[in-house]
Amino acid sequence: MSMIKDLTKDDQYSVRSFAVKSCTNLRKLLEPSVFVQELLPIIVESAQDEVWPVRCMVADQLLELCDAVGPELTRTVIVKAYVHLVRDKVVEVRTTGAGKVTKFCQRLSPEIAFQHILPCVKALSSDSSHYVRAAVSSDIVGLAPILGKDATIEPLLPVFHSLLKDSSSEVRWNITSKLDQINQEIGIELLSQTLLADIVELTAVRHSWRIRHAIIEFIPIMVLNVVNDKYSLYRMNVLDALLNLAPVMGSEITCSQILPVTLAASKDSVPNCRSYVAKVLKSLASVVDQSAVEKSIRPCLYELKADSDPEVVYFAKEALQEIDQVKDQRGLGSLCWNWKYKVIGQN
Repeated sequence: MSMIKDLTKDDQYSVRSFAVKSCTNLRKLLEPSVFVQELLPIIVESAQDEVWPVRCMVADQLLELCDAVGPELTRTVIVKAYVHLVRDKVVEVRTTGAGKVTKFCQRLSPEIAFQHILPCVKALSSDSSHYVRAAVSSDIVGLAPILGKDATIEPLLPVFHSLLKDSSSEVRWNITSKLDQINQEIGIELLSQTLLADIVELTAVRHSWRIRHAIIEFIPIMVLNVVNDKYSLYRMNVLDALLNLAPVMGSEITCSQILPVTLAASKDSVPNCRSYVAKVLKSLASVVDQSAVEKSIRPCLYELKADSDPEVVYFAKEALQEIDQVKDQRGLGSLCWNWKYKVIGQN
């Protein structure tokens, strides 16, 4: 034991780093009480070593250290060391700590995580280094199940919002690739109200193909919410979210994923939902090509026009009138172009 202690005081920082790792490995061989008494103080002290690779090694070993000392010492001792490390002046140390935030919080009570770790998460999400922001964004979504919906909404949604607008595409992708996890915790209605505008904005960034792909993969999850949820308002909120995505996703994705579920929703048992479907179809008609309008949208609107509910009939008629006007304008434009071309040809 004295040899390990001597190594943690060695002049060479590489030796001290190796000694820190050896200390955590020794937990498997020592009695817990001996480890806590002899080695825990050494590791905690090393979290403030003057050379950053030693501190980085401590950050890397923190989870194993938590398991070795148990929940009480984790709460009273290790939390302080973790907070110190994620506030370190060196990027590499902060990055190492940021990438372990969820697993670290899994070893804490929700109250301790909320009180001590969430303020660090907020700071890490706006860190000057994109490496730190990338590390925390790759792990932060896992905090939602630990903290619960009520605790997630107020503190974490602004962080998600900030990360979705980050200048680094890696950071943005880390969040968009986990939209299904965010949806599971906060629900599609709240996600639509708070983050949908950011998501729609991201789909318009053509060079971010990974982000667009992640959002496209999320659409079927939104579709399932339309089909399966028992609350009509919730189903309408999902349709509204899909409607907002349609213009930036383009005709192909709209026809293959958004239009089919909208058509299916026209059979909804609640008249308000069917009325909203008519409104959505009117908007989708400007996104998809004319063949999809004639093959799918127009027949569905004719069915809604014959609905037993007068409000559904009203919105179906309104949608058909607007679609016909657009079609007539397109036809007139095409006719004028052909006439102009014919006159020019004659001259």
